[in-house]
Amino acid sequence: MGTAKKESLDNSKQTLVKAKITDIRFPEFCPVCMEEAEDLVALSVFTGPDNRWDERKGLLSGWARGEDKVDIALAQARGVTTFWVPACLIHGSGSISTTGKKVMSIAGFMFLFYPLLYFLLGLIVAIEYSRPILDSLIPALLLVLAIIIDIAYGFFPRPLERSVRFLSVDDVKDEVVIHIKNPAYRDLFLNENSMTSELLKEEDRKA
Repeated sequence: MGTAKKESLDNSKQTLVKAKITDIRFPEFCPVCMEEAEDLVALSVFTGPDNRWDERKGLLSGWARGEDKVDIALAQARGVTTFWVPACLIHGSGSISTTGKKVMSIAGFMFLFYPLLYFLLGLIVAIEYSRPILDSLIPALLLVLAIIIDIAYGFFPRPLERSVRFLSVDDVKDEVVIHIKNPAYRDLFLNENSMTSELLKEEDRKA
């Protein structure tokens, strides 16, 4: 009894799941909040020439809105693996960090950088010549805050991206290793793919 309970506790902490790519099915629930899914989000995964996980470089991946079918079709034509993940409206297409948001974030950074540089130079001059620094310090701090928010908007992983991460895609073996953060969603995923998925320990993945 004690051994079974310990094994259950150990399993509850495991987040890695190995599944078959061609038969993979995601539960019709949001991976973040477990609400019924009302949206469909695509993740295109770009791997190296041998399609295996590289601990140094990782996987190049990009989330996309469910309606971006043209971009997804072009990606698939280039040999990119695309996974469709159901999610709720709150954690779905509207919240993910798409390529468009990243481009906007970079543009925003470039727009804010030069005013920040101007006020930083003004701050240096004010300190050097013992002038009032608030006229340069306050705008500089506000611009730094704006840049942090801008970068977070474009590049900080959203809840869905943190909840479901694809760590390895091997087209030859028809296998994918997924990090699933939510234990309840992980159990649903294993049940949905009961014949083609299994829990995977960290040491097994590195072997």
